[in-house]
Amino acid sequence: MTPSIRNPKFEKWSNVSTYENNASFCEDWSIEFAGNAFQLQPLNEGDIRSGVNLRIDDSTTWVRLWQRLDLGSADFTHDTQLMLTIPASAGHQMPGMLKWIALLTTDPNGKRVFYRKLLENPAQLLPGGSMVLDFSLEGIEKDQELLLSLHFGGGPGRFSLQSTTTITRSTPAPAPANAKLADPAETKLKVCIVSSDLDDVTARRAFSLAEMAARKHEVEMVGPSFNDESARSPLDSTTHRTRSFTATGMSSFLEGAIEMARNTKCDVVHVVKPRLPSLLLGHLIRLQNNCPMVVDMDGRELASVEPREPADFDEVLESAKNDPATFDSPQDESWTRFAETLLPEADLTTVTNVALQRRFGGLLVRPACDEAVYNPDRYDRDRVRDEFGYGPSDRVILLPDTPHRTEDIIEVAEALNRVGDPHLVLCLIGGIPDTTPAERLQPLRLARVDFHPAQPKRRLPELVNLADAVVILHRADDPVVDFRLPAGLAEALALGVPVVARTRASLKDIALSGVYTPVFNEISLDLELRALAYSQTKRGGSEAARDYFLSEMSYSVNAARLETAYDTALKRPRRATPLLDKTLDLLAETFGQNVETPLRRPLLRREDAPRDLVFLWKQNDSDLYGRRSDMLANQLLRSGKVRRVIHLDAPISLDELNGLAEASYGQLAHQGKGIYSNTVRRILHQADTSDFIRRTFLHRGNTSDARAFGHDLPPMEAYSDFIRQLMKDENIQPNALLWISPIVPDYGTVLEIVKPRLVVADLIDDQRLFPGSSKRYREQAAKGYEAILRDADVVFTNCEPLKTAFNSFRPDIHVVPNGCDILLRDIIPDTHVARLPRPIIGYVGNLRDRINLPLLERIAKTYPDGSIVLVGSAHGRPEVNDLAARNPNIKLLGVKPYEQAVSIIKAFDVAIMPHLRNEQTDHMNPLKLYVYFAAGAPIVTSEVANINDLASHIQIARDDDDFLANLASVLRGKTSGPEESSRQDIIENLSWARRVDAIWRVLARPRG
Repeated sequence: MTPSIRNPKFEKWSNVSTYENNASFCEDWSIEFAGNAFQLQPLNEGDIRSGVNLRIDDSTTWVRLWQRLDLGSADFTHDTQLMLTIPASAGHQMPGMLKWIALLTTDPNGKRVFYRKLLENPAQLLPGGSMVLDFSLEGIEKDQELLLSLHFGGGPGRFSLQSTTTITRSTPAPAPANAKLADPAETKLKVCIVSSDLDDVTARRAFSLAEMAARKHEVEMVGPSFNDESARSPLDSTTHRTRSFTATGMSSFLEGAIEMARNTKCDVVHVVKPRLPSLLLGHLIRLQNNCPMVVDMDGRELASVEPREPADFDEVLESAKNDPATFDSPQDESWTRFAETLLPEADLTTVTNVALQRRFGGLLVRPACDEAVYNPDRYDRDRVRDEFGYGPSDRVILLPDTPHRTEDIIEVAEALNRVGDPHLVLCLIGGIPDTTPAERLQPLRLARVDFHPAQPKRRLPELVNLADAVVILHRADDPVVDFRLPAGLAEALALGVPVVARTRASLKDIALSGVYTPVFNEISLDLELRALAYSQTKRGGSEAARDYFLSEMSYSVNAARLETAYDTALKRPRRATPLLDKTLDLLAETFGQNVETPLRRPLLRREDAPRDLVFLWKQNDSDLYGRRSDMLANQLLRSGKVRRVIHLDAPISLDELNGLAEASYGQLAHQGKGIYSNTVRRILHQADTSDFIRRTFLHRGNTSDARAFGHDLPPMEAYSDFIRQLMKDENIQPNALLWISPIVPDYGTVLEIVKPRLVVADLIDDQRLFPGSSKRYREQAAKGYEAILRDADVVFTNCEPLKTAFNSFRPDIHVVPNGCDILLRDIIPDTHVARLPRPIIGYVGNLRDRINLPLLERIAKTYPDGSIVLVGSAHGRPEVNDLAARNPNIKLLGVKPYEQAVSIIKAFDVAIMPHLRNEQTDHMNPLKLYVYFAAGAPIVTSEVANINDLASHIQIARDDDDFLANLASVLRGKTSGPEESSRQDIIENLSWARRVDAIWRVLARPRG
């Protein structure tokens, strides 16, 4: 379809030496800026101006490039894709920051305003990288003025944009009858794609499967790296999460595979190629996750080894006796032959062609490519042909996978020499393996053969598109191609390029479709080349080829086939795996690896204590409120089961930290000042004790440099170095315990560094239920919870409703309610509060979302001569300040440290919890009631969920009127709590020490 952004190659450059704000610099593109120290220059690719170089210095706040979108130039009923490409040849020492990408419109006064943000968070643009954004313009009025704007800034930087192009995705082809598309409402699966060697050219298939699976699911790619320096991996630019480990032999492979499996969480593991490394790693991941293992075959591996017959277990052992080096090499031919014997222990097989399907069965998932990228409408064919020196009369022949097809080069050149037509040209782009082809081509004087330098991988679609024909021959005696579809076939059909091919078993069904021309010998090849030379049209048969591609070899269709494969595998009973288990046991014993223990991260043993503990808190308010996280961390240390604690609040930028202090300026009930003070103490190591280390990582945010507290601040990317150095400086034990209070976005970073003995997650609330949360926030929160809960070894929570709410993520959650702190009996009531007019009715806690403000006002008016003391933060809720302004007897004390808050509670005549009953409070176990009770205060509370532990010892109101009645009864002395001796027994039974004992019993009990 027609691109909706014009001049993607920035070809028509204006004179930019005298531009002003809002001036055109390149045909349809314009520029705006704040400041003036920047340079804008064309980026040339040969003689073609292919992009723009932008350099921003310190005195320029921002630079914005924009152009108007022509809404009539594309069909906006489908998703639109914005692609940015940054050339590797830019040679910049300093990357740039793309602050946002947005659609702007103009208001009635002509001012540009946001219409929709496409990229909300800053992104760093690095040479050789690219960015792809999907968005939709469906429903926009055709006369709506929209501007696409790219906003750069956040400090000095250099940027190079080689192309800025939007395309409108084609309507996906109908899925075949046997392909089941997933219900959009279904939860996304986590799919792990396993490659036998991520550094090898064979990883191309893994990359393709990952691209297709990612259309419906969350995908990561894993595998060993066997350090093949000649490898040409396709993964350099992948956006999917990729993890690998280095392996040189069987011992290092097993060690890396066990560790990787232990840290992999997925619903389906998809093994690419039945080779020993991928099968063993996939099987370990299957054991770890109790999930199905699907094995993909894109060829028969035995075609490239001798003898070409499977080997059984005894044959491998015999081979190892004769040659011990064989046993130590996971890639040895004997192991490859044995791998085919292991195939029946896969839960399902996927295959790429009918020849494999006839021999091994399985579901067909073709070699495919992205129909949006491999679309001839996107590319200027005449311009690319002109770039390579080809005119309208030239008939250009391409060979796919040229560096690996020397014999094909010679065979086609010999045919060209026989035909002798000067319009026919064999175009060879990229590396030629050695000098042999040139020497063998020299006598073929009538054959026109052009050699061109290698091109970036991203140019492959437009390079294939320049051809008049793609020729796929392969040697007649090559056994590999009997079970493998030829490289380049899908790409040629996608772009409508005629294909001439020698038919083999793997191609028989495609041959019947008539979308390529079969050749059988020299005579038929010569005839086809002559026909190509005499053709009066540029290309023929392109529509039929494209139609076949869309129905058989596109990402859309094969993504649907993958969906069917995963659905089938998940529904099947798990296969027995005696041979894989036997192989693992033998290898583990031979090479001294413990498969069982590291894989399943067993629960603690008695001899595991005391352990060091790394504690991750999701916010920056630790030690400010006396939360469950603070109480558990301290009690774990006091229990003697934990030796030392590293406590980490969330990383924070200098701007965010300063913003908290500024936001709280002049406001009593705002937590910003307290968070600022506590965070500074943590940064300066002033909050530490000998065994409790409190830290917060302060970084420079989006600025290029910043200083604070006498130091240059690092970028956020240095967080892992900060953790690593902290662990070293504090001499933390290897494999410490890791405790998380979700959601913690940086969990993965800390996990990889700590390599924990055990991961414990503790659910305190459900952030998906926070009032006012957007749908996007709730979806992101769900993903954050899932990532941690599926990975944790043990999960706790404070109430049954939270356990139920997260049951879909984790059914084995243990409920351990909040507890009481055993306070010192000589705590003195806060003198300032104690002198206030009585009765003193107090509340300690969050003053924002769950407070019943109308009830608070009724209490204030009922006791006009008394004092309503509110301790806590009301940031973001001005109604609380308005309430206090209307009622002088309401005293806002703001946030107080836990110890001071307890002293204030000691001065209350009655402690209250006037909470609203809603979905959020239904999923909470209010800790403040335990603190009130431990401090000895009489309690009146709304009737909310999860307060059973104290229900018989406090006054619970059915509604607002009942709340006032209970309050009056307590203040008149008609209602009293338990006797002091009984109170202490209750506190002891509900104490944090008892709670930690319950937690430790779970952690240390046998699993099973």
